[in-house]
Amino acid sequence: MLAEIEASGTITLERVIEAFLRPAFGAGSEARFKLFAKLRARLATESEAFKGRIRATAFDESSRRYIAALQALLPELSPQELGWRFHFLLGAMLYTMADAGRIQSLTDGKCDPGDVQAVMSHIVPFMAAGFRSAPPPGSVRRKPRKK
Repeated sequence: MLAEIEASGTITLERVIEAFLRPAFGAGSEARFKLFAKLRARLATESEAFKGRIRATAFDESSRRYIAALQALLPELSPQELGWRFHFLLGAMLYTMADAGRIQSLTDGKCDPGDVQAVMSHIVPFMAAGFRSAPPPGSVRRKPRKK
């Protein structure tokens, strides 16, 4: 999906984020999505050495391509800051994929992480805002509390 966006010449932050996330939430066949979700869940329980090899083989190349695209769109972010923001993108993706039932409980069933269109319509602008406008660490000072 990233290659298609780059070839189109209309690369935007939102399009890159959606291209990264959409396959994880089942773009394509439902069977492939279930296999991917199982793999990600299984990796969470394996030893660090084992899951590190699998992650490197299965995800590093594509993740680095997305990080490079994000860096090109957000040159003001240091590589370290971009790395943290990408890490939080992965966390939101994995937690949503895990579908632990939390959002259903908190919204009386009105939100469903299995609804790919709903997920995309909420997660893409949220993540884009975080990438685009979250202040870097240390730049926001809290006012001391009055006693």
